[in-house]
Amino acid sequence: MLEKLGKYGEAASHFRAMNQLRPDLYVGYYRLGRSLIKTGDCRGAIEQLKRGERTGHKKATWNFFLAAAYQRSGALAEASAHYRKAIELDPKYEQARKNLKSAWPQDGGGVTSR
Repeated sequence: MLEKLGKYGEAASHFRAMNQLRPDLYVGYYRLGRSLIKTGDCRGAIEQLKRGERTGHKKATWNFFLAAAYQRSGALAEASAHYRKAIELDPKYEQARKNLKSAWPQDGGGVTSR
């Protein structure tokens, strides 16, 4: 709810508390990572998303947000790898394709159309 209201900092505080109570649940790390991206704390987002990755959660959206955080922090090789992983997990993930192609327009991100 706080995210929908644009209160990302406040939402991040709630997700941090959630992660302390239930460190085994991926959703807290995922939502915290997304909120941190919105506040501009991409390094923090990467850290939280990587922690959540250890819960065994493997979804395209997870890789998409990790890629976005890496891209915004300037770590382009890591961003590319995670956009590609998102596409591998969900070949119909058009936003991941668009982000990859726009970040690396010289070769279209190395991604072929479906």
